[in-house]
Amino acid sequence: ARFAVLVSSFIIHHSSFSAQLTTALTIRTLPYERSLEKLPVELTAVVGFVESGGTVFVQDDTAGTHLHFKPARNDLRVGDRVRVKGVTMAGLYLPGVEVTEIDVLGHESPPAGVSASFDDLATGRFHYQRVVVEGLGRTLTPLDENRSLLRLAMGSRVIEVRVDAPLESAPDLIDARLRITALAAGGINDRRQLVFPYLRVTDWSDVALTQSAAAPDSLPVISVAAL
Repeated sequence: ARFAVLVSSFIIHHSSFSAQLTTALTIRTLPYERSLEKLPVELTAVVGFVESGGTVFVQDDTAGTHLHFKPARNDLRVGDRVRVKGVTMAGLYLPGVEVTEIDVLGHESPPAGVSASFDDLATGRFHYQRVVVEGLGRTLTPLDENRSLLRLAMGSRVIEVRVDAPLESAPDLIDARLRITALAAGGINDRRQLVFPYLRVTDWSDVALTQSAAAPDSLPVISVAAL
């Protein structure tokens, strides 16, 4: 009888391991060792950010995750609803999906962003999800030929916003109050730790001005002592 119980327990345990993963949350919360086992995935989600032809970030009602393609494909757009089959992969920080099959089911609005604080971003709470942040534009510089780097003050902290659009097309952001819809991302070390957060933005349409910067000649004069 004891042997039968052990065999039964093994079958149940093994079958739970082999079950398909069907939500972004169950994928992203896999332990690192389990993600290496190439567990089967079948996921329906909406594209939230396109990194390149080889990497796309998607989101369902539970969380966000990342998809990887070999060979690369360049036909996916933000807002595409997709059904994906594949297997798990470790990723640099959180597990993702090596895609073996994908169907585009239609096109809709991008996934809604969730309101996030700097602490939410620094702890990785919404990593690889679309978030909405608010702050004050501090500096704006070119990141490379076709991308821009905005530094956004969120209270007493400053975060980098990396925009996949050239500097010349940017609105007047310095000293303006901004509401930004972006992908939560960050710098990761070789221990799979989030070292610092940053944000990814597709283009300037995701950067909204909630209050324009005041004209310099309209500002009151303040003494150095008051500063």
